[in-house]
Amino acid sequence: MSDHDRIDIRAVFCCCFLLLASIQAGEFKITTVLDANLFVLETGQKIRLAYVEAPSIADSLKNMARLAAKVKNYAERRFLNQKVRVEFLHQSPGGEEPAPVMIYQKFFLKTICYNRVYLGQGFGKFREEHDSSYAANYRILAQLARRKKKGIWDERVSGPYRPTRYVGSAFAGAGSYDKPDGKYRRVMVSMEPYHDANGFKLSGGLILLPNDDRDNDNLLWLNTGLVINGKHFGIEPELFFFRVTDEEFDGMLFDFFIVPQMKFKFGQLNRFYFSLDFFSAGFPFASLSVGATIVHPAPYRKLSLNFGIASESRQMFVFNSQWQLHRRWMLNLQGNLYSNRKEKWTIFGLRVGAGYIFGKTNQSEE
Repeated sequence: MSDHDRIDIRAVFCCCFLLLASIQAGEFKITTVLDANLFVLETGQKIRLAYVEAPSIADSLKNMARLAAKVKNYAERRFLNQKVRVEFLHQSPGGEEPAPVMIYQKFFLKTICYNRVYLGQGFGKFREEHDSSYAANYRILAQLARRKKKGIWDERVSGPYRPTRYVGSAFAGAGSYDKPDGKYRRVMVSMEPYHDANGFKLSGGLILLPNDDRDNDNLLWLNTGLVINGKHFGIEPELFFFRVTDEEFDGMLFDFFIVPQMKFKFGQLNRFYFSLDFFSAGFPFASLSVGATIVHPAPYRKLSLNFGIASESRQMFVFNSQWQLHRRWMLNLQGNLYSNRKEKWTIFGLRVGAGYIFGKTNQSEE
């Protein structure tokens, strides 16, 4: 082989090496985000994050599709039409399938690897690749996300889709009123979201307050509101409407009242959380109360305990429990204990109810 041939071979080898290097890594602009883990470069090539198996916006499971839409929106906010560093693990044969890549974005103080972000935040499961250079570290990231139940590992996402369903309940109860020698009877109905889902709630009823003349001073009431729950924080704004049919109110301009109510919830809302209630624990005894709630997801059970202070000498303790006895049936127990330390008397109330779950159920909730 002549020296001239050797020079030509070396030149060709160098050109191939430079071409391969230019393909393996470089700065590119991402022009389109097609899915949670499917992107298009300015060159027209489709790519995906290596080691990540993310859900698709076309997933048949609605919860997965919703998560994919959120991840897609995250990707659009982060690097759509932005220059990022792309490192190719390998090229797909013929370029038909999206190429697995590592995507980095450099900021002033740090560089973000989005492969790590996706796995660490639970945006997808770990996926094996032909190149196992980063496999061990990324597998650990996915395991940590699973342990913390992030993203795709959250049972509310990975489990079967549950449309908002409601529990219709009817209650009857009795108790002391004003002082231990006064008794009341109470009937009520309610409709609220099942399993702490977001939605509206509505309840209403009649309280019979017998007086000394054996006439009834009735209190009609209606409560309407919203349930807005996230993973760690929730609110329940409500309006309480009531009308008192009592001779003592005849001289007043109004016998109909509206009281705004609000509940704030903090914690792991599908397991255990604390609450701060304004007029919600038991109208109108305690204007402010604090509480704690324990939730058992399947079968659904919930126990709430609230303690409120109406004045310096008046305190109130309230409990509310729900027990799913069957795929469709719920048992409800509610009660309150109201004490006046100054006048040294205590009154109580107890309500028992049965509820029916409307909508589709699945075997895992029994």
